[in-house]
Amino acid sequence: MLRTAVLACGVAVLSYLSAKLFGSALISEQADWPLWLGNVLLVAVLVLVPRRMWPILMAAAFAANVLYDLQTGLTIRTTSALILTDTIEVLTAAFCLTYFFDGVPQLDSVKALAKYSFFAVLLTPLIGASFGAFAESSDYWTNWRISFFSDAIVYLTLLPAILGWVSKAPAGTRRSGAYYLEAAALFAALIFFGYLTFVGPGRISPQTLFYSLVPFLLWSALRFGSTGVSTSVIVIAFLAIWGVAHGRGPFIESGPLNNVSSLQVFLFFAASPFMVLAALVEERRRTVEALRESETRERARVKELETLLDAAPIPILIARDAECKYVTANRAGHQLYGVPIGANFSKNASPIEPPQFRIVRDGVEMATEELPLQRAAATGMPVFGSSFTLLVKEGTEHHMIGNAVPLFGEDGKARGAIGAFVDITDRQQAEDRLRLVINTIPGLLWSALPDGSRDFLSQRWLDYSGLTLDEALGWGWMVAIHPEDRAAYLDVWRAALAAGGPFEHETRFRRGDGEYRWFLTRAVPLRDKQSNIVKWYATSNDIEDRKQAESQSQMLIDAIPQQIWSGPPDGTLDYCNDGWRFYMGLGLEELQGEGWQSVLDPHDRDRVLKAWHESVVNGTSYEQEVRYRGADGQSRWFLARGMPLRNADGRIVRWYGTNTDIEDHKRAEDARRQIEEQYRIVVETATDAVVGIDEDSQILFVNPATTLIFGYESSELVGQSLTMLMPEFMRKLHRAGLERYLTTGQRHIKWQGAELVGLRKNGEEFPIDVSFGEVNREGRHIFTGFLRDIGERKRAEEELRRLSGRLLRLQDEERRRIASDLHDSTGQDLVALATMLSQLRGSIPSGERKSRRLHSECKALADHCVREVRTLSYLLHPPVLDQAGLEHAIRDYVQGFTTRSGIQVELELSPRVERMARDVELALFRVVQEGLTNIQRHSGSQRAKIRIHRNSRLTLEISDLGRGVFASIDRRNEEPRFQVGVGLPSMQERVKLIGGRLDIDSTNQGTTVRVTIPLGAERT
Repeated sequence: MLRTAVLACGVAVLSYLSAKLFGSALISEQADWPLWLGNVLLVAVLVLVPRRMWPILMAAAFAANVLYDLQTGLTIRTTSALILTDTIEVLTAAFCLTYFFDGVPQLDSVKALAKYSFFAVLLTPLIGASFGAFAESSDYWTNWRISFFSDAIVYLTLLPAILGWVSKAPAGTRRSGAYYLEAAALFAALIFFGYLTFVGPGRISPQTLFYSLVPFLLWSALRFGSTGVSTSVIVIAFLAIWGVAHGRGPFIESGPLNNVSSLQVFLFFAASPFMVLAALVEERRRTVEALRESETRERARVKELETLLDAAPIPILIARDAECKYVTANRAGHQLYGVPIGANFSKNASPIEPPQFRIVRDGVEMATEELPLQRAAATGMPVFGSSFTLLVKEGTEHHMIGNAVPLFGEDGKARGAIGAFVDITDRQQAEDRLRLVINTIPGLLWSALPDGSRDFLSQRWLDYSGLTLDEALGWGWMVAIHPEDRAAYLDVWRAALAAGGPFEHETRFRRGDGEYRWFLTRAVPLRDKQSNIVKWYATSNDIEDRKQAESQSQMLIDAIPQQIWSGPPDGTLDYCNDGWRFYMGLGLEELQGEGWQSVLDPHDRDRVLKAWHESVVNGTSYEQEVRYRGADGQSRWFLARGMPLRNADGRIVRWYGTNTDIEDHKRAEDARRQIEEQYRIVVETATDAVVGIDEDSQILFVNPATTLIFGYESSELVGQSLTMLMPEFMRKLHRAGLERYLTTGQRHIKWQGAELVGLRKNGEEFPIDVSFGEVNREGRHIFTGFLRDIGERKRAEEELRRLSGRLLRLQDEERRRIASDLHDSTGQDLVALATMLSQLRGSIPSGERKSRRLHSECKALADHCVREVRTLSYLLHPPVLDQAGLEHAIRDYVQGFTTRSGIQVELELSPRVERMARDVELALFRVVQEGLTNIQRHSGSQRAKIRIHRNSRLTLEISDLGRGVFASIDRRNEEPRFQVGVGLPSMQERVKLIGGRLDIDSTNQGTTVRVTIPLGAERT
């Protein structure tokens, strides 16, 4: 528990600090965050701990997030939406990673990276962004894009880094000093060049500095794997965000949102290829290490070939002569090659016994002298790493790699050879999958020589264009460019080749079916140590949807209901959207300049023009409510707003504004005033007291009913504290509760239907029913209370309770009398009847079988009636309850209940259970009786438990493990037999009459009936 508590505190602190860091990473007040660390840190912890700890750690982390959100002024709705989104995102990532990786993910292969990327980098951010974008009030898709890349980047970099650090920590002590020196040198250089690129002097770093980071990312991928790449990208991300936050670096030119998007896209596409490269390197390293270990084992086993041959798991072939005419193999060789045990493997064997397999390389069967064994025996030199494809007679292909060494005789000449071969089909398939990954990357990939001619195009490029590789190589790819775009494309491409700088261009690219789509092509040069360009690498990404969105954006501006306008710094107008022109019934030329002033309502003209002139002169924002005359000649109210756009020097370069139709709002205000007047009339004529107070509990108004109920005049109440209408004991509670609510929002009583005590002017206390409502006016809380005198109702309820108690006592007395009559009269008569029937049997001749059978049935019926009467008498009122008390009565009843129902009842009675008042014992016994009866009828449980604990008060609990007793009772389906249960309402009334409390907790996993009563004078 202590470890969990410490971990939870650590998670909470970490989440809060990450949120603070997020706040400091904001590009500007208008922009969103480039990276959100909190969820990834929490997912990293969840992946490393057992699932039973997840709820505690998530609660701690989200509590810290809520605290930060409230400190930053977020609304409760926004905070709730963000917490819900974070919960879904964190659970999705944690469950997927722990389930599909069976523990901590190890990104040491392309397959593992692809699986991790799908769940953590694609699925989790997609879900988080789809829900999280609703939490903000701005544009949904903008929020979605920023949120998606924010999560995708940290899941691609920070999470692998943390998991890598943790998983590799035990091996850290075995690392050499050179390893740590290399790591330190890498990150020192990365920080240095990252600083120059993103934070260095000048507002915008040279674009060419981007490429200074590539060698270090390659270094980290090749030497330190995915952990090194992710850590390096984290360093780059920190420096880039730091630079943008301080107005430096390459991501500060196009506005806050574009800055964030550019930064996110850069980080994502900077991390992705190097993470793939790291996975490939680690996968290849593991494959090479496995192959190297396999070769070492095989060379050692050659020395013990005679004894270990059949135990070897790989094919081992031995040539017994220098010409390799007779070749044997171990059991694994026979199994793989499909040759019977004892058969000759030699390709030099006579045609009478040719082997049933073929050895090919590059699709051509290898000559005998090229085979590894033959080469080793012929040259006397070992042959290592010989690869070929083995085709066995079943048609199966095996990609093989192996070694062969010569065997020397005493004369020093080769007398044969021995070879060990490994089936690398799986590795070959992995390499094929890698090529498939390259060809399935969404973009169209290509590379070019320094002169600009292309020497490689991905399969996706070829599939899209419909060209063959031979047709597209060199400059043949130009035929896929739209004829109208070719000249411009070539000009920009040749300019980039001449300058040696990055290439970026948008062009239309023909698809195989002849359709043209817009693509954004980006290319960067690869340089050697002398800075000479040796290659160009590029991607072409489909931006057709973006182009369509841009064209649609103008349509959207014209389609939105608001009127949009803009103009130069002098305050004239040169643009307005279709919405304004359509409303005015004028063309753009008629509204340009100062023409828009002609549609101002004459009553507003001077005021509006004066305010607009002041805004233009002073450079301040403009906002006025104004009436514009429409094309139909009618004027409508609009809210006109204008904002200046300034350049880097602070000078206004343009004005942008909107006109929002508020005619309906104006009419709504009139309607609201009418509603307020109606409300005033209702309050004045209400028979309940209506009192308004402020947040200082000062009475603002009272209605006439208040003066009638409390005996004060209105002038005596207004301006005074509400506490003057309360008894002394409630005043301190009221002040403390109101202060707590204003501070925390926590209510100390119900606001609807709370029963309190009022104080009249003459000092009389009386019960009241109170309901409160709240409104905010100019930042202050105004409370309206409705107070109803419920004295008459309380007296009626007390009388009803008294009558109910009397009725219950009369029912108990009647049950006691009936039970006594049944036991003493009817029961005795039935016993006598049974006795006489027993005596009668002797007088019936043995030959009268029918009479004897009838006599036996009558005797059995009489005995059954005796038992039923005794049971009914006992259930109506057990005599042991009066004679020995509650404990003995319950034990006796439970024993009989178990016999009748087969339900096992566990009794747990406090040793201090003693005699109590008669009505207390009877009420508790009836609760036990009704509880067990309902368990038998409705719960389906075969086990029940009764627990009685006594100290200063007595607690009775009746529980079962069924489907819920009282929650599942259907009174319509009860059998029409006698019912001795008092029923749930009567149980509640009985417990209330003895001053106790009845609680029932019923779920689909069972029911618990709990009675709590105070003791004291009840004991006898």
